[in-house]
Amino acid sequence: FFQQTAWLLDADPSIYSVNSFALNSVPMGANDTGRLKRSEMFPQFGWMITRSWAKELLHLWVHNTEARIDWDWWLHTTPRRKGRHVLLPEVSRSYHSGSAGAHVTGWMQGMVFANMIYNTDPDARLRDLHLLQSDNYKSFILEELLSATRLPTTFNPCDLTTLPPNLPPRPVLMAVYQDSYNQVNLQSVARCLHAFPQHAQDHYKYVMQYTLTGVTPHVRFYVIGCPRSPYCKELKDLMVVSLTEAMVERMMVTDDTWRYQQAREKANTISYFNHSSLLY
Repeated sequence: FFQQTAWLLDADPSIYSVNSFALNSVPMGANDTGRLKRSEMFPQFGWMITRSWAKELLHLWVHNTEARIDWDWWLHTTPRRKGRHVLLPEVSRSYHSGSAGAHVTGWMQGMVFANMIYNTDPDARLRDLHLLQSDNYKSFILEELLSATRLPTTFNPCDLTTLPPNLPPRPVLMAVYQDSYNQVNLQSVARCLHAFPQHAQDHYKYVMQYTLTGVTPHVRFYVIGCPRSPYCKELKDLMVVSLTEAMVERMMVTDDTWRYQQAREKANTISYFNHSSLLY
Protein backbone atom coordinates (compact mmCIF):
# COMPACT_ATOMS: atom_id res chain seq x y z
CA PHE A 1 0.00 0.00 0.00
CA PHE A 2 2.69 2.50 0.96
CA GLN A 3 4.84 1.48 -2.01
CA GLN A 4 1.96 2.34 -4.32
CA THR A 5 1.40 5.76 -2.76
CA ALA A 6 4.86 7.01 -1.72
CA TRP A 7 5.45 8.93 -4.95
CA LEU A 8 2.45 11.17 -4.24
CA LEU A 9 4.17 12.65 -1.18
CA ASP A 10 7.05 13.74 -3.40
CA ALA A 11 4.88 14.86 -6.31
CA ASP A 12 2.38 16.97 -4.36
CA PRO A 13 3.49 19.20 -1.45
CA SER A 14 -0.18 19.73 -0.51
CA ILE A 15 -0.25 16.14 0.81
CA TYR A 16 1.35 15.76 4.22
CA SER A 17 0.55 12.15 5.12
CA VAL A 18 -0.68 8.84 3.73
CA ASN A 19 -2.79 6.85 6.19
CA SER A 20 -3.28 3.10 6.10
CA PHE A 21 -6.32 3.47 8.38
CA ALA A 22 -9.71 5.05 7.71
CA LEU A 23 -12.24 5.87 10.42
CA ASN A 24 -15.16 5.37 8.03
CA SER A 25 -14.08 1.94 6.80
CA VAL A 26 -17.41 0.42 7.82
CA PRO A 27 -19.65 -2.29 6.30
CA MET A 28 -22.50 0.03 5.23
CA GLY A 29 -20.30 2.85 3.92
CA ALA A 30 -17.18 1.32 2.39
CA ASN A 31 -16.30 -1.49 0.01
CA ASP A 32 -13.85 -0.37 -2.67
CA THR A 33 -10.32 -1.56 -1.80
CA GLY A 34 -8.92 0.21 -4.86
CA ARG A 35 -10.11 3.67 -3.87
CA LEU A 36 -8.03 6.32 -2.15
CA LYS A 37 -9.27 9.78 -1.19
CA ARG A 38 -8.01 13.14 0.03
CA SER A 39 -9.25 14.19 3.44
CA GLU A 40 -8.80 16.72 6.23
CA MET A 41 -8.29 13.80 8.58
CA PHE A 42 -5.23 13.59 10.83
CA PRO A 43 -2.51 10.89 10.74
CA GLN A 44 -3.76 7.65 12.26
CA PHE A 45 -2.70 4.09 13.09
CA GLY A 46 -0.09 3.47 10.40
CA TRP A 47 0.95 6.52 8.41
CA MET A 48 3.69 7.66 6.06
CA ILE A 49 5.24 11.13 5.79
CA THR A 50 8.31 12.56 4.10
CA ARG A 51 11.66 12.52 5.86
CA SER A 52 11.88 16.32 5.57
CA TRP A 53 8.59 16.83 7.41
CA ALA A 54 9.60 14.31 10.07
CA LYS A 55 12.76 16.32 10.75
CA GLU A 56 10.71 19.51 10.93
CA LEU A 57 8.32 17.93 13.45
CA LEU A 58 11.09 16.67 15.70
CA HIS A 59 12.13 20.25 16.42
CA LEU A 60 8.54 21.20 17.29
CA TRP A 61 7.46 18.11 19.22
CA VAL A 62 5.62 18.75 22.46
CA HIS A 63 7.76 17.98 25.51
CA ASN A 64 6.27 15.28 27.72
CA THR A 65 6.33 17.60 30.72
CA GLU A 66 3.94 20.02 29.01
CA ALA A 67 0.15 19.91 29.16
CA ARG A 68 -1.35 16.71 27.81
CA ILE A 69 -2.23 16.81 24.13
CA ASP A 70 -3.26 14.20 21.57
CA TRP A 71 -0.37 13.74 19.15
CA ASP A 72 -2.66 13.18 16.14
CA TRP A 73 -4.72 16.30 16.78
CA TRP A 74 -1.51 18.24 17.44
CA LEU A 75 -0.18 17.19 14.02
CA HIS A 76 -3.45 18.32 12.50
CA THR A 77 -3.36 21.85 13.93
CA THR A 78 -2.82 24.73 11.51
CA PRO A 79 0.88 25.43 12.27
CA ARG A 80 1.72 21.82 11.39
CA ARG A 81 -0.83 20.95 8.72
CA LYS A 82 -0.66 24.28 6.87
CA GLY A 83 -3.79 23.54 4.85
CA ARG A 84 -2.50 20.23 3.51
CA HIS A 85 -4.47 17.01 3.15
CA VAL A 86 -3.98 13.40 4.12
CA LEU A 87 -4.59 10.46 1.79
CA LEU A 88 -6.48 7.48 3.14
CA PRO A 89 -8.09 4.34 1.73
CA GLU A 90 -11.80 3.69 1.59
CA VAL A 91 -11.08 0.29 3.18
CA SER A 92 -8.49 0.29 5.98
CA ARG A 93 -5.17 -1.52 5.63
CA SER A 94 -4.43 -1.52 9.38
CA TYR A 95 -6.38 -2.58 12.46
CA HIS A 96 -7.02 -0.66 15.67
CA SER A 97 -6.59 -3.23 18.44
CA GLY A 98 -5.82 -1.17 21.54
CA SER A 99 -8.49 -1.06 24.21
CA ALA A 100 -6.51 0.29 27.15
CA GLY A 101 -5.05 3.75 26.77
CA ALA A 102 -5.55 7.45 27.33
CA HIS A 103 -8.65 7.69 25.15
CA VAL A 104 -9.81 4.26 23.99
CA THR A 105 -11.44 1.77 26.34
CA GLY A 106 -12.69 -1.75 25.81
CA TRP A 107 -16.17 -0.24 25.51
CA MET A 108 -15.14 2.00 22.61
CA GLN A 109 -13.18 -0.81 20.98
CA GLY A 110 -16.28 -3.01 21.06
CA MET A 111 -18.75 -0.31 20.05
CA VAL A 112 -16.73 1.47 17.36
CA PHE A 113 -13.52 -0.12 16.09
CA ALA A 114 -14.75 -3.73 16.19
CA ASN A 115 -17.44 -2.82 13.63
CA MET A 116 -14.96 -1.68 10.99
CA ILE A 117 -13.85 -3.61 7.91
CA TYR A 118 -10.29 -4.22 6.73
CA ASN A 119 -8.62 -5.28 3.52
CA THR A 120 -7.35 -8.86 3.51
CA ASP A 121 -6.50 -9.10 -0.21
CA PRO A 122 -2.71 -8.96 -0.75
CA ASP A 123 -3.24 -8.26 -4.45
CA ALA A 124 -5.50 -5.22 -3.98
CA ARG A 125 -4.33 -2.43 -6.26
CA LEU A 126 -5.13 1.26 -5.93
CA ARG A 127 -6.69 2.99 -8.94
CA ASP A 128 -6.43 6.45 -10.48
CA LEU A 129 -3.70 7.68 -8.17
CA HIS A 130 -2.98 10.62 -10.49
CA LEU A 131 -6.38 12.04 -9.53
CA LEU A 132 -5.19 12.47 -5.94
CA GLN A 133 -2.94 15.42 -6.82
CA SER A 134 -4.41 18.72 -5.68
CA ASP A 135 -5.74 20.36 -8.86
CA ASN A 136 -6.80 17.03 -10.35
CA TYR A 137 -8.73 16.08 -7.24
CA LYS A 138 -10.45 19.43 -6.93
CA SER A 139 -11.74 19.05 -10.49
CA PHE A 140 -12.56 15.37 -10.05
CA ILE A 141 -14.79 15.98 -7.03
CA LEU A 142 -16.55 18.86 -8.79
CA GLU A 143 -17.25 16.63 -11.80
CA GLU A 144 -18.56 13.89 -9.51
CA LEU A 145 -20.88 16.31 -7.70
CA LEU A 146 -22.15 17.88 -10.92
CA SER A 147 -22.91 14.49 -12.46
CA ALA A 148 -24.48 13.00 -9.32
CA THR A 149 -28.18 12.29 -8.98
CA ARG A 150 -29.53 14.71 -6.39
CA LEU A 151 -31.54 12.89 -3.77
CA PRO A 152 -34.95 14.28 -2.80
CA THR A 153 -35.56 15.73 0.64
CA THR A 154 -37.62 12.61 1.42
CA PHE A 155 -34.47 10.47 1.40
CA ASN A 156 -33.57 9.15 4.84
CA PRO A 157 -29.93 7.97 5.04
CA CYS A 158 -30.91 5.70 7.94
CA ASP A 159 -33.37 3.88 5.64
CA LEU A 160 -31.99 3.03 2.21
CA THR A 161 -35.43 1.91 1.03
CA THR A 162 -36.13 5.64 0.65
CA LEU A 163 -33.65 5.85 -2.22
CA PRO A 164 -35.45 6.60 -5.49
CA PRO A 165 -36.00 3.47 -7.64
CA ASN A 166 -34.13 2.82 -10.89
CA LEU A 167 -31.18 5.08 -10.13
CA PRO A 168 -28.87 5.71 -13.10
CA PRO A 169 -25.33 4.30 -12.79
CA ARG A 170 -23.71 7.37 -11.29
CA PRO A 171 -23.11 8.82 -7.79
CA VAL A 172 -25.90 10.19 -5.62
CA LEU A 173 -25.74 13.45 -3.69
CA MET A 174 -27.31 14.69 -0.47
CA ALA A 175 -26.86 18.25 0.82
CA VAL A 176 -27.22 19.09 4.50
CA TYR A 177 -27.00 22.42 6.27
CA GLN A 178 -23.52 22.95 7.68
CA ASP A 179 -22.40 26.47 8.52
CA SER A 180 -19.50 25.62 10.83
CA TYR A 181 -17.19 22.82 11.86
CA ASN A 182 -19.22 22.36 15.06
CA GLN A 183 -22.47 21.68 13.20
CA VAL A 184 -23.43 18.00 13.67
CA ASN A 185 -25.34 17.36 10.43
CA LEU A 186 -22.51 15.67 8.49
CA GLN A 187 -21.75 13.65 11.59
CA SER A 188 -25.40 12.65 11.95
CA VAL A 189 -25.60 11.32 8.39
CA ALA A 190 -22.43 9.34 9.10
CA ARG A 191 -24.16 7.76 12.08
CA CYS A 192 -26.92 6.46 9.82
CA LEU A 193 -24.24 4.43 8.02
CA HIS A 194 -22.67 3.41 11.36
CA ALA A 195 -19.51 5.27 10.42
CA PHE A 196 -17.34 6.98 13.02
CA PRO A 197 -19.81 8.58 15.46
CA GLN A 198 -17.74 11.24 17.22
CA HIS A 199 -16.89 13.72 14.46
CA ALA A 200 -16.94 14.26 10.70
CA GLN A 201 -13.29 15.20 10.29
CA ASP A 202 -12.95 12.80 7.35
CA HIS A 203 -14.18 15.33 4.80
CA TYR A 204 -12.71 17.02 1.75
CA LYS A 205 -13.84 20.65 1.66
CA TYR A 206 -16.90 19.58 3.67
CA VAL A 207 -17.77 16.78 1.27
CA MET A 208 -18.09 13.31 2.81
CA GLN A 209 -17.71 10.23 0.61
CA TYR A 210 -19.17 6.74 1.07
CA THR A 211 -20.07 3.62 -0.87
CA LEU A 212 -23.62 2.52 -0.06
CA THR A 213 -23.37 -1.26 0.23
CA GLY A 214 -26.96 -1.75 1.39
CA VAL A 215 -28.21 -1.54 -2.19
CA THR A 216 -27.36 -3.53 -5.33
CA PRO A 217 -25.43 -2.41 -7.24
CA HIS A 218 -23.43 -0.41 -4.73
CA VAL A 219 -23.75 3.37 -5.06
CA ARG A 220 -21.20 6.12 -4.51
CA PHE A 221 -22.73 8.53 -1.98
CA TYR A 222 -21.62 12.13 -1.51
CA VAL A 223 -22.85 14.28 1.38
CA ILE A 224 -22.05 17.97 1.10
CA GLY A 225 -22.29 20.47 3.94
CA CYS A 226 -23.67 23.82 2.76
CA PRO A 227 -22.88 26.67 2.82
CA ARG A 228 -19.58 25.61 4.39
CA SER A 229 -18.30 23.74 1.32
CA PRO A 230 -16.98 25.89 -1.54
CA TYR A 231 -18.59 23.41 -3.93
CA CYS A 232 -22.05 24.58 -2.86
CA LYS A 233 -21.68 27.67 -5.07
CA GLU A 234 -21.03 25.44 -8.09
CA LEU A 235 -24.19 23.37 -7.58
CA LYS A 236 -27.12 25.49 -8.72
CA ASP A 237 -30.60 25.05 -7.22
CA LEU A 238 -29.33 22.56 -4.66
CA MET A 239 -31.92 21.43 -2.11
CA VAL A 240 -30.29 21.61 1.33
CA VAL A 241 -31.74 19.57 4.18
CA SER A 242 -31.77 21.19 7.61
CA LEU A 243 -31.82 18.46 10.22
CA THR A 244 -33.97 19.23 13.24
CA GLU A 245 -32.92 18.31 16.76
CA ALA A 246 -35.49 15.51 16.70
CA MET A 247 -34.03 14.10 13.47
CA VAL A 248 -30.49 14.25 14.86
CA GLU A 249 -31.68 12.48 18.01
CA ARG A 250 -33.35 9.71 15.97
CA MET A 251 -30.19 9.20 13.91
CA MET A 252 -28.12 8.90 17.08
CA VAL A 253 -30.55 6.42 18.64
CA THR A 254 -30.63 4.35 15.43
CA ASP A 255 -26.84 4.13 15.41
CA ASP A 256 -26.47 3.43 19.12
CA THR A 257 -29.12 0.68 18.99
CA TRP A 258 -27.29 -0.99 16.10
CA ARG A 259 -23.97 -0.80 17.94
CA TYR A 260 -25.42 -2.33 21.11
CA GLN A 261 -26.85 -5.17 19.05
CA GLN A 262 -23.54 -5.76 17.28
CA ALA A 263 -21.66 -5.77 20.57
CA ARG A 264 -24.03 -8.35 22.04
CA GLU A 265 -23.82 -10.60 18.99
CA LYS A 266 -20.03 -10.39 18.77
CA ALA A 267 -19.23 -10.34 22.48
CA ASN A 268 -17.09 -13.47 22.25
CA THR A 269 -15.27 -12.57 19.04
CA ILE A 270 -14.31 -8.90 19.46
CA SER A 271 -10.54 -8.50 19.31
CA TYR A 272 -9.40 -6.11 22.02
CA PHE A 273 -5.64 -6.52 21.90
CA ASN A 274 -4.47 -8.91 19.18
CA HIS A 275 -5.91 -9.28 15.72
CA SER A 276 -5.13 -12.57 14.03
CA SER A 277 -6.14 -11.72 10.45
CA LEU A 278 -3.41 -10.89 7.95
CA LEU A 279 -4.05 -7.38 6.65
CA TYR A 280 -2.60 -5.74 3.56
